[in-house]
Amino acid sequence: MRLGVDFGTTQVVVAACEDGNTPVVTFEDPRGDSLAAWPTLAGTDGQGWHFGPAARARVGAPGFQLLRGFKRLISGPDARLDARVPLGDGPAVSELFTAFLRALRADLGSSSSVRGGLGRPEALVAVPVAATPTQRFLTLEAFREAGFEVVGVLPEPAAAAVEYAHRQARTLNSRRERVLIYDLGGGTFDATLIDLAGGRHRALAHAGDPALGGEDLDRALIVLALEQVGAPIDWLDQPEAAPLLEHGRAVKEAIGPTTRLVLVELGAHLPGPWRAAASIGEDLVVQVSVAEFADRVRPLIARSVAQVEALVGAGAGGLEAAGVAGISVVGGASSLPACARQLREVWGHRVHRAPQPSAAVAIGLARALSDPRYLPEAEAVAGVFREGRGGAEARVDLVLPLRPGPAVVRRYRTAHNLGEYRFFVCPAPEPGAELLGDLFSLGVARVPFGDGAGPVHRLSGPGRPVEERWTPREDGGLDVVFVDLDSGAERRVALPSPRWAAPASTPSGPERAGALPDPSAHP
Repeated sequence: MRLGVDFGTTQVVVAACEDGNTPVVTFEDPRGDSLAAWPTLAGTDGQGWHFGPAARARVGAPGFQLLRGFKRLISGPDARLDARVPLGDGPAVSELFTAFLRALRADLGSSSSVRGGLGRPEALVAVPVAATPTQRFLTLEAFREAGFEVVGVLPEPAAAAVEYAHRQARTLNSRRERVLIYDLGGGTFDATLIDLAGGRHRALAHAGDPALGGEDLDRALIVLALEQVGAPIDWLDQPEAAPLLEHGRAVKEAIGPTTRLVLVELGAHLPGPWRAAASIGEDLVVQVSVAEFADRVRPLIARSVAQVEALVGAGAGGLEAAGVAGISVVGGASSLPACARQLREVWGHRVHRAPQPSAAVAIGLARALSDPRYLPEAEAVAGVFREGRGGAEARVDLVLPLRPGPAVVRRYRTAHNLGEYRFFVCPAPEPGAELLGDLFSLGVARVPFGDGAGPVHRLSGPGRPVEERWTPREDGGLDVVFVDLDSGAERRVALPSPRWAAPASTPSGPERAGALPDPSAHP
């Protein structure tokens, strides 16, 4: 089974490749209800961790601590490979992500619409357009450890652009070959200008707001309800507010174009001490006007509008001058009618809301999986993840173009007795480009250094000198030879030519390495 997986801040959406179609995978929660997405929730009761629908079902239970938006733990330039979760027993972030995805993998196999033919799923996974190498590495590793055959990763706006190109092909022509992806997700906002010329997808410019997302809209709705009863707003900054904010998300997502009032069940979701302090009964339900809610969130949406204007200007004239066919509105939070309405005030009919805003990225991933045009070939560059900051972060080393040519040599001292190398191929970056684009897996190799025995450990002293020789083959693949310069021992790794029909698999081998080799002496 081939799957496109959009691992979002508030939910995971999965789309399948089935005979040219890309249906969104549905799940069955513990109560038997059908879900179009798997909640990005984790929580602990002190005895163990629970994820997705199982975590949501325990919200409000005594002693249960809920962790919302934990994807943010690997986001941003300060993300670390050795970061720990600030909740419960404080597991490593990488362990929590792997456990979360194992639970997702289990539900895909047991309680989803694809459970009958899942097998070992091949996955193309989305990452934020500004994802750092560390975030990409942690995402790839967690999916791989959880039992997915990871074909590669695409930036979220690139996947959304693939979905737009399929759905709105009539809007694209020789004068309008670009699309602006407006992505208001659960935790962040991104606006990305994508060039679709020649059937490819290439990010030209990006703007965003990492502190703006659906969770801010959830909070605004709950604030309106609390204000009606005179309850303190600063309560929402406490961890105990997670169930109330989660209720706000559910109420917000139920708002449709004709909804006039919504009901917020304050009493049922406020912790007992808060209810007592505010003299609120357990059955208190507050009515909130949707028009008032739209006015409250208007400044938040205006922040996103300003980001788009910075990229393509205001009005249809701005889009025309930039060669933009349209603005594609995606992301779970963008389903709020006030969002598209406010965008259309500026750009009119050029605003195209995806039929399934929260699933557009996953659908685009699934479409890319079935279309070989989205696999970089002639202009591709092969590379490998390296360790940085003494193991605190991952870095990418783009070594050589994926075409016949001279060998490229890397020399350094390895810090560990066993190196684990994760190879990939990606489109050649534009001159001066700061953002990484698509990244497709070529495989994983484990290489022993010194005695290479026992658990992974740091070598004493400065480490062993190692040489890598990268040589492109005529068939489009690569040979990488590792030479231990002290002993002269060599290890050859043959990397395949990247093809959808034969995605690279993870080889079996000795115990998984806990760290990457340290390229401290690159020439």
